[in-house]
Amino acid sequence: VETRIEAVERIAASHLDSAEIWAALGELRVEAGLDHEAISAFERSVRHDSTLHGSWHWIGILKKRQSRDLPGAAQAFERAMAEGGPKAVGLNELAVTRAMMGEMPRALEHWEEAIAEDPDWGVLYANAIKAALQLGQRDKAAELFSRSLEAERFEPIAVLSYTDYLVDAGRGREAL
Repeated sequence: VETRIEAVERIAASHLDSAEIWAALGELRVEAGLDHEAISAFERSVRHDSTLHGSWHWIGILKKRQSRDLPGAAQAFERAMAEGGPKAVGLNELAVTRAMMGEMPRALEHWEEAIAEDPDWGVLYANAIKAALQLGQRDKAAELFSRSLEAERFEPIAVLSYTDYLVDAGRGREAL
């Protein structure tokens, strides 16, 4: 990875205005675990081409992960979707960010939007079930649980989250 980073850095030095090269450098830096340097490359990338949704997405991931700039991460995910990034993916990341910010009702809304976009992605149900249960919305959690069983990309955590709730609520037989 270090060799590839050096090569792309040399290319970037002679193509300072190339958004795609800066985005590629950012991805290599992420791969190398150089998050601070990666975010710098992605930010430079969108300065040259603000329509690169992949760079906006990475900015959101890195702000959420490393710098803990959660409002900035939320804005980056919203921008990624506005520029044509995958909506369900962006909504999931936005929902996680909102949950981290303590905005669970908004997080649940985003997960429900994401489910409407991609009803076969099981991780969305798992996350939404956890949010609904945290908010005390047991009926919604039960409905999401039932729907999660039909997801093409089934996520076992959805079942575990819901059955853990049932056990904790003294409904072990139903959980079984």
